[in-house]
Amino acid sequence: MSRSRLIALSAPSGHATFEDGHTIGPVDFLRLRSGYTVADAATVFDQAFAREDIIECGCNMHARRYFVKALDGGEPRAAIAIAIAIDAYQALYCIEKEARDLEPRERLRLRRDRSAPIFNKLLEWVESIKDDEPPSLRFGRALNYFSNQKVPLSQFLTDGRVPIDNGVVERLHVRAR
Repeated sequence: MSRSRLIALSAPSGHATFEDGHTIGPVDFLRLRSGYTVADAATVFDQAFAREDIIECGCNMHARRYFVKALDGGEPRAAIAIAIAIDAYQALYCIEKEARDLEPRERLRLRRDRSAPIFNKLLEWVESIKDDEPPSLRFGRALNYFSNQKVPLSQFLTDGRVPIDNGVVERLHVRAR
């Protein structure tokens, strides 16, 4: 039986404060961590993810949210294109729902068979149009986020234990507010 640990670093300052009052930042927080580590793309994690023994796993929930914000922003030129990304994410999350109760090995097989082609097609599409979109607009930011984070975002396709997003921690953020 494999064991994993959920550690949520959720603080406005980017530092964790413990009951005894001591405070640590993300680098110290992750110092004893190795292997797959799921996080958003906040720059506070960059130093920790520079280590070779930590594998950065991105949050596809964040990537999808960038596209949703672009669609909600009403950029008319981008509306149809953004729908392509949102549809791809809908398909990926439907597959994740099917994979939820599978053992990691079977989950990985399902992801490689069904999710990888969708993710790779989305990546190919993003790379083909990102240079044509102004990075100052929401759609350009969505494309650049996905492109810049493509390796961490794709880690869920390499190991069946890696989640597609850090939604568990995201929901903790909402409850803490």
